[in-house]
Amino acid sequence: MNTIRVSIIVLVASLMLAPSARAIEIIDSQPTEAAEKTEAQPEAAKPEAKAAEPCPSGVMEDGICVDPEALELAPADMPKPGKNVNEPVKPVEKKAEEKSAFAQFSDFMDVWITFTFSDDNLRHNDSFTPSIDINNGRHDFENSTDVADTHLVLYKNMDGFLPGVFTEAGLVLRFAYKGDGEYKLKDDGSFVGLRYAFDEEKKNYIEVTGFPLNAERFLLGYSYELTWGGKNSWPQNTEVVPGVRLTGHGQFGGTSFYAFAGLKTHQQTNRDELDSSSGASTGSAKTTYAGMFGGGVRQDIAVLDDTNLSIQLDVNGGFIQKGDNPMINELDLEALGEDTNADDIVAQGVSARLALALGDPIGDPLDLHLYRRDPRNLFVSPDDTSYKGSWAVSLSGDMTYMKENLRKFTNVAVGATDDEIKKGSIATTDFEALGIAVHAKARVFTDLRLHASYFYRNLEFLIFDGPHGDPPFYAFPENDQLNGSTLEISGEHRMRFNADYRIKPAHLVLGVGFEYLIPARKTLTDLDGNKYVTVYKERETSASSTYLTRQIRAVLPRNLEPSNIMTFKFMARYEFSKMLSAQLEVGYMEDFNMFKYEQVNTDLQKVYEEEDVTNPVSFALQLQAKF
Repeated sequence: MNTIRVSIIVLVASLMLAPSARAIEIIDSQPTEAAEKTEAQPEAAKPEAKAAEPCPSGVMEDGICVDPEALELAPADMPKPGKNVNEPVKPVEKKAEEKSAFAQFSDFMDVWITFTFSDDNLRHNDSFTPSIDINNGRHDFENSTDVADTHLVLYKNMDGFLPGVFTEAGLVLRFAYKGDGEYKLKDDGSFVGLRYAFDEEKKNYIEVTGFPLNAERFLLGYSYELTWGGKNSWPQNTEVVPGVRLTGHGQFGGTSFYAFAGLKTHQQTNRDELDSSSGASTGSAKTTYAGMFGGGVRQDIAVLDDTNLSIQLDVNGGFIQKGDNPMINELDLEALGEDTNADDIVAQGVSARLALALGDPIGDPLDLHLYRRDPRNLFVSPDDTSYKGSWAVSLSGDMTYMKENLRKFTNVAVGATDDEIKKGSIATTDFEALGIAVHAKARVFTDLRLHASYFYRNLEFLIFDGPHGDPPFYAFPENDQLNGSTLEISGEHRMRFNADYRIKPAHLVLGVGFEYLIPARKTLTDLDGNKYVTVYKERETSASSTYLTRQIRAVLPRNLEPSNIMTFKFMARYEFSKMLSAQLEVGYMEDFNMFKYEQVNTDLQKVYEEEDVTNPVSFALQLQAKF
């Protein structure tokens, strides 16, 4: 759909500091990047330094005295325990000697405007790959969500009346395009928070954060590709889900730790009540719950003079009540004397991460699609904090394991009794999902950054949320239930490499990227040896047919072998001024699983092996203003 979207992202963090120092902290919102990003206060928001006062630190920036220690930079790519990487912008915690730790006002501190001119396939145009357009949001091969979003954020915090009590709130709104020139306003993570600090430095505290409408920024897992517990965890749900989180944080010397417990609630529609036929929605709903728990510990060790080695271990997990399985008839449960709630789907899981970092933060790759994949992210170009120090390295690995009870695929024998048929119709089995991620990053010669990532996700993981099985609400059948046919399931392997180099005098960053994907697949072989292959290219988050029209899932013709997918990208970013920059991204993909539609008589038919579709060339140009 051709539209014009102007992305105005207003990030607000209000903090009043002593006359000698002022800084803010921006929390990195991408779990795949185990880092905490910190940048200087925007120039327009800095107070004027008083000429009569000396500068205690001796460090002046733009005529303002700055205390470097106030920034409290974290070690390279290591999130501080107790700070959720999915939280919105918050101010830096101040030192004990500073009397006013929180601002008493709310203001617009930062404005972002993004203009995009793009085409995900320059070689072919149809309804799935429209011709080059302004802000169409489909600027590379995956036909995913828009980069050019519009956000409005207002933030305020204040000292409490009681000693040690601090309060904060953020109004986070998002504009979404509806068509015909109309937009709708949606909540995108508004929150209220209450914190009690046990010490003046505020390093030991407990905090309650409530998300009254949308708790999508509160997820389990770490790499975004392996996160879970969002709104898509509830079957066929398109509404946001509220939540609340209690967090405790402590720090003793070089050791920091945190723990949290949270709750989400959702009104899930009943699709199979006793007075309705199987699978039919009655329109009524019941409250379902998700419990979320976790914690972590980090140890900082001084090595190599001023360089820190950080080791961090995090674990979280929980359960999610997903409501009725519409493929199990409660009338059959009642007839067999079973609990009529026995068909409720309950998901359980655990995630863990181990991260090591040596040196200062490295930052994210210069790659637009990483930010588009994670809707919580705002695109941020590499800044000076990504190039601090001549070298740095980091290594992290994380995993997620989940399971839920889905209907078991049963093939009832001919002549079975009515009770045997009913027992077969209510049988369930565990549907187990596993995802693994490994990330390695390095910065050498100050300006050269290298990123490498590997992901494994089994097929169950890719359809755990959204379809909730294949077919929906069913686990995969065993071969002995297929009347002689055989079913083979395999997961995906994804390898991603990025490198970029900053030419500082020219205000230019050049980068290249490569991704090799062995997609997940399901192969059914019949008695005659014919193979029917379905290829799954990405995680599915909808129970609708959207995944087919966008070719996230490709059903190949009989006996057509699936192919692996390669993507190459060239990227360049140039800064015209401190407020305006441009990013160019040109890509080439090889995907022989792609097809296009052609009119044959009165029918539309899929056509494979067309080079203009299987070998697309993409183009994207972004202009981004920040002031």
